[in-house]
Amino acid sequence: MVAISLFTLGGTIAMRDEGGGARPALGPAELMAGLDLDPAHVDLTAEAVVNLPSGHLTLDDIYDLARRIRAAIDDGAEAVVVTQGTDTLEETAFALDLLLDVDQPIVITGAMRAASTLGTDGPTNLHAAILTAADPTARGRGVLVVLNDSVHGARGVTKAHTSRVDAFRTRDGGPIGLIAEGRIVWAGALTRSPRLVLPLQARARVPVYTSYLGDDGVALLALAAMDLQGLVVEGFGGGHVPPALGQTLESVAAQVPVVLASRCAEGPVLTQSYGYAGSERDLIARGLIPAGNLAGVKARLALTILLDGGADLERVKAFFAAL
Repeated sequence: MVAISLFTLGGTIAMRDEGGGARPALGPAELMAGLDLDPAHVDLTAEAVVNLPSGHLTLDDIYDLARRIRAAIDDGAEAVVVTQGTDTLEETAFALDLLLDVDQPIVITGAMRAASTLGTDGPTNLHAAILTAADPTARGRGVLVVLNDSVHGARGVTKAHTSRVDAFRTRDGGPIGLIAEGRIVWAGALTRSPRLVLPLQARARVPVYTSYLGDDGVALLALAAMDLQGLVVEGFGGGHVPPALGQTLESVAAQVPVVLASRCAEGPVLTQSYGYAGSERDLIARGLIPAGNLAGVKARLALTILLDGGADLERVKAFFAAL
């Protein structure tokens, strides 16, 4: 028998539409009802952390969740399942993967259709997540995301569609596993990131700035005037911006860490291909730190956790260089 701790955070999987749109309504007992789990195989205990749309969650909520998961594992949990909304699920998964250095499976799932919607995918996804968590071959693979019978690693997973049940994809490759006939068929390689210290609380203000055609740098100047502890810039293609942004970014990078990501759906930030003003070579020479193949929101998450944990500039550079 596998002892599994279930933590619920709300989201579409826990919502019903009684008129006026879907809203949080279900607790752990309702989510587990009708799952048809084998009591001889799974011992499931559940705890409601919050019941919110995932866009309402904060990084402090995720730090708290990480502590709860660690405590559950210390108390004997052999696996963990988390349910939450899909809008920020990829960020929760990546944050937990950075913060929890454990072998026990941690599986996150959600739903694209509310519990009151015809064809809701919540029960199927939760059942698949529990099966994955209980599978001994899931150990040592970090935080996993399970939806639509696909298993994704936390680092590469992203929500690629607003409403379809197959909304989740893995950047630079497909899912690392598929679920068929109640078992996992592992398919792809898993890339994990270095572990980070769990901060006491979220303090650092780290926005994401996305550059665009015709960007004259005025909006960036306004952002740079704020009290920032870090910045992530999403550039075009391999990590490029209009030349008007170069001097401002250099000035900001002289004060706080500035990480360079790409707004592309796949591929890493380049480091040595282009040499024109605003190119990746120009920006790196001005002090920007390339994000590797991390999406902007995940680069921002990693930078925020690093800064919340007291990392200096050299530690930040070392983390991103190790990706």
